[in-house]
Amino acid sequence: MILEDFHPAILHAGKVEQFSGWNYHEVSSPFARLYCITEGCASLRIAGRTYQLRPGHLYIVPPFTRHDNICDAPFTHYYIHFYEDNSSAEFSGSIFDRYDFPVEVPSRDIDRLMFSRIVEMHPTLSLDELDPDSYNDKVPLIRNISSDSGRALSLRMESQGAMLFLMSRFLCHARPRRYAEDERVQRAISYIFSNLSDPDMDVETLSREACLSVNQFIRAFRKHTGMTPLKFMTAKRMERAQLLLLEKDLGNKDLAYAVGYEDPAYFCKVFRNTVGIPPQQYKSKAFPASVSRRD
Repeated sequence: MILEDFHPAILHAGKVEQFSGWNYHEVSSPFARLYCITEGCASLRIAGRTYQLRPGHLYIVPPFTRHDNICDAPFTHYYIHFYEDNSSAEFSGSIFDRYDFPVEVPSRDIDRLMFSRIVEMHPTLSLDELDPDSYNDKVPLIRNISSDSGRALSLRMESQGAMLFLMSRFLCHARPRRYAEDERVQRAISYIFSNLSDPDMDVETLSREACLSVNQFIRAFRKHTGMTPLKFMTAKRMERAQLLLLEKDLGNKDLAYAVGYEDPAYFCKVFRNTVGIPPQQYKSKAFPASVSRRD
């Protein structure tokens, strides 16, 4: 992952005052969230840990991260939802696959100004409704994606620069993500990220990349990641499929080919088993954040 590979595309941006009621559970989406708190306090719960959202700090929630929002008092914050646009380059893994980001970092006055400027540059991207069931609707998301391409180049350049600046605030505290201490397993994982669309990628291919026998490789992979190579590869392919459904209007056949499946029917079965609904229902209805529930 190098700078030229990272292209953040903004889906939503705005500033909101909450007087409680920002309570949503089991939220998960294929895009990332950035928050800048200006007044009040709320909570964010990720993987059993609770973070107090407070002024003087920035917060990030990576894509596909299940989390809870908790608020019972006045609370004002900027928000930006974005995904990584990889439509012009060969996908080699998300920046969130490459780095472990801290959820919270200290903020400076210029950070708030950057949030404010992004919101000012994207007046049509603010959310009318904060409920994820509402703003994860497919049609508004596609509209937000396509509307950016028609903006003046100077605004797109400024917006991109502001997003890179904000992400740099987290990146300076991030660490390269290592799924495995064993270099052989890590090498195979890097190969997975770079070859998600290759239908010939299988456990045998990965074991050769790791210079291990198939049985040795499976044992080592499970030891370091807690899952089999096939399960890991499938999870990353399904994440990529969800991102492609966010970016493009693809049929099942083209979507299957794009993530390394030669049999569209089998791809649809795997997608349904992983995500919970078939690809076309996912595309026409809402993203998986629709499983969230409001208190």
